[in-house]
Amino acid sequence: MTVEAVQYEGAPGALINEEMVKCVVHKFYARALQNAVLGPILRNAVGLNWTEYISLMTDYWTSVLLDTERYHGNPILAHLQHSEIKREHFDLWLGLWRETAEEFCAPPAAAEFVRKAEDIGNSLKLNLYEKPNFRQSEYDPYLSSRLFTTQPDDQPGVAKPDINPAPASEIHPRIYSYVFGAYAWMLFSLWMALRSDGGAVFMIAISSFFLAMYAGVPYLLSALGRRYSGANAPKRNDFGTFLDKDISTFTGTITGREALIQITIIPILLALGMSAIALIISHARA
Repeated sequence: MTVEAVQYEGAPGALINEEMVKCVVHKFYARALQNAVLGPILRNAVGLNWTEYISLMTDYWTSVLLDTERYHGNPILAHLQHSEIKREHFDLWLGLWRETAEEFCAPPAAAEFVRKAEDIGNSLKLNLYEKPNFRQSEYDPYLSSRLFTTQPDDQPGVAKPDINPAPASEIHPRIYSYVFGAYAWMLFSLWMALRSDGGAVFMIAISSFFLAMYAGVPYLLSALGRRYSGANAPKRNDFGTFLDKDISTFTGTITGREALIQITIIPILLALGMSAIALIISHARA
């Protein structure tokens, strides 16, 4: 496909929307293909699949900027398949991305495009070049065939790359138990404060039932899965290891400890607030 064929004509407004994202993605890759350094790397990595690749990148950036959740690939694994991608290329890529965003977007939107790109670039550089155990000398040839590979199919006799040192994308179940415990404590505090009111107790009982269903059904399914998968079940890291491990997100990499704080802070504060309200109600009725 020619450079002109991947260009997209559009005049997006000041706010970020899908048309703006599509415009920036198309314009950026049209320029990247013409770049003396990035162009050969892109052509080698993508080959003739430009229509599919541009569509994938549009899905990726709408997921990053608009939370569309259309992208389901693994950017770190995708970049690992191409040893010609060097650390310095990310700065060149970011400069070209900033230039494109500032030309075709209003300043506030352009700033958001650049901010997200900087976070993503820093996360990729961290995981690709600052973790010596993460980059492997050899890769599964099936994975190397496409830049935008998501997960490999099982192939007998073909070893898959060891990507265990990659940032985790799964939250440790203990964090969910903390969230569940906080909401359970909220309901318990309400029950203690309003236990003499039959109507209120009935509503609390209904809320407790739905909370138990909301948390209990996924837990039961997970337990059944672990039971029947047996030895094939993946080994789960202990909680201490999780807290020190990196968690990969759309906007960058955070530690498990930071994820714990971000996920549990609001439920815990709500539980504490509800406890205070319950104490006030109990004191007022005394």
